[in-house]
Amino acid sequence: MTLNQVLESEKIEEYKFDGTFLTISDIVDGMICEITFRFDNGKLRGGLYSFSPSSKQKTYDLVWEQVKKPLISKYGNPIVFENNRNLIWNLSEFRLNALFIEVDKAKLVYVTYDDPENYPN
Repeated sequence: MTLNQVLESEKIEEYKFDGTFLTISDIVDGMICEITFRFDNGKLRGGLYSFSPSSKQKTYDLVWEQVKKPLISKYGNPIVFENNRNLIWNLSEFRLNALFIEVDKAKLVYVTYDDPENYPN
């Protein structure tokens, strides 16, 4: 996928692109979502999707459930680590990793996409 294909598929009007990284922010289904795509020679090589609650009524636990359910529904059962807080799908076209990290009082829910060329077998 190229930069133009990403921009067209996401219907993006405002973005930051420095030649390697493209960053987009939006509110999706009551979650703040920041997406950073990584390009190498014009080809999409990876992405980081960061999710957080958009209001105090929504918790990170709810965000985590809201993020992982559609991934499991679409890609099937993942490899599970760390009490269901680290999910990995090794697919033929790409690799997905969904994480819920909780350190002290800081919490983060994110999903990474990586081109399989980045992961030698």
